Amino acid sequence: MKKIFVAEIDGRAVVAFTAEDREAADDWIRGPASIADLCCLETEGMPLLADPDNPEILLREPLPEEEASWRKSRDANEPDAEDWLMYLVPVTDATDDPPDDDGSANYDNVIKLC
Repeated sequence: MKKIFVAEIDGRAVVAFTAEDREAADDWIRGPASIADLCCLETEGMPLLADPDNPEILLREPLPEEEASWRKSRDANEPDAEDWLMYLVPVTDATDDPPDDDGSANYDNVIKLC
């Protein structure tokens, strides 16, 4: 069974995801695809990861409330999924057009890959 991990950037928990173990989680979060996503996704107008060449990412186990949020998100979308990723902060994709007046381009806590 996979475990849930949380990645913190600049002291802020930004994403919860599953991996077989800590080594696999570290490899995935520091992999080129994850780094690219973290650089193109923004929260409050700033990229989740500002410096892709020197990523300061802390990997840890989830707090009880983070795990509960992750499980609630997974269960509401893909209850049988062993692999699930959930952003713990509201995110927008910096590569998208600016949001419409109704905010329709805002992807709060939803997987949006670049």
